[in-house]
Amino acid sequence: MGYYKFPNGLIMQWGYIMPALHGQNKIIYPKPFPHATSIALCTTIRPDNGDGGYNHVWNVSRTGFIAVIDTDVEEGFKGGYWFALGY
Repeated sequence: MGYYKFPNGLIMQWGYIMPALHGQNKIIYPKPFPHATSIALCTTIRPDNGDGGYNHVWNVSRTGFIAVIDTDVEEGFKGGYWFALGY
């Protein structure tokens, strides 16, 4: 997990999504954005292409978001990554 603040004020943050149960994973940014999150993304590491295909984020705020994962450790989910930009 980490972040970088650009000279123009834009902040880039990233981290790893630990293998967990099917469903929602709460992501907390290492540094809350002062104003807003502009973009939040998630991806997964898995042994196949998956069957649900609905990895997405919701409830995005200045402090984090929920990553919704369509698989779990029992189905081969190895974790994933998240990325956010804001200001």
